[in-house]
Amino acid sequence: DYEGLPPAGLVEEAKRLVAEELKALREAVPFAAAGVDEYEAVAAPRREGMVLVPSLGGLRMADGLAPNLRLEAEKSLYEASAAAAARMAKRASKAESKISKLVTGYGRRAEVLKKEHAALAASLEEKETLAATYELLLEYEKAATPQRIQRLEEELKEEERREASLQARYAALMKRRQELMA
Repeated sequence: DYEGLPPAGLVEEAKRLVAEELKALREAVPFAAAGVDEYEAVAAPRREGMVLVPSLGGLRMADGLAPNLRLEAEKSLYEASAAAAARMAKRASKAESKISKLVTGYGRRAEVLKKEHAALAASLEEKETLAATYELLLEYEKAATPQRIQRLEEELKEEERREASLQARYAALMKRRQELMA
């Protein structure tokens, strides 16, 4: 058995006693068998003319009360209403404070996210500019490469002709030297 809990037999006995009491209540009071709404419909008219008188310890009919008891009842009602209003105001203030903190936190988070977004947007723009620049340079290089190759080929042919001319001149000079030395 769990500590502090009654034995199972006592619980069953209590359930039986409650069921008997409910049965007796339904037989004695006709509207007790009905639901809460029906009970409220019967009890509401009886409570309408009643007020709480703390010095008498309960509800009394308002019509038959002495003026001082009536004043006491109205004062009690006012104090209860003021206390309820104060509790609701305190609860509303707490809720307002929580909401204010949440809104402030969300505002700060939004500012951080805006700054991050601005930084990312600037970085993206810079990278897009760099990419466009590199693409433009690539297009220039693609267009210039065939021209460079053609120019280099022309320079190579010119050098080959010049070297052939120089080799022929060297050969002629060597031949003449040989003739002069002979």
